[in-house]
Amino acid sequence: MAKILVVDDSRLSRRFLTGPLRQAGHEVIEADNGEVGLELYREHQPECVFTDLLMPVMDGPTLLARLREISDVPVIVVTADIQQTSRDKCEAHHISAFLNKPFKADDALAALDEALAATRA
Repeated sequence: MAKILVVDDSRLSRRFLTGPLRQAGHEVIEADNGEVGLELYREHQPECVFTDLLMPVMDGPTLLARLREISDVPVIVVTADIQQTSRDKCEAHHISAFLNKPFKADDALAALDEALAATRA
């Protein structure tokens, strides 16, 4: 299975996502903000990143921009921010998927499967 990085300042939101990912057999690394997420990305080189947008220290859009400077890793945005402008900014960084909170575990796993399949093809 894959190594996945989950970046979200909400412990509860991370738990809702990491539980199904681990049950599906993935190795999960967690970060509570974009700065820590970027450090963990560099250290562990995960195959996919899930990130929230609104976080302290370094927000999701900044994390996306910084990741794109060093990698084309698939990124799935999971956020309660439903503004079209936020989605457009994320898509400009070539994200793999955009999921709104609350999300269904099956939707997150399907988005991950698609993202991983696209990079392995």
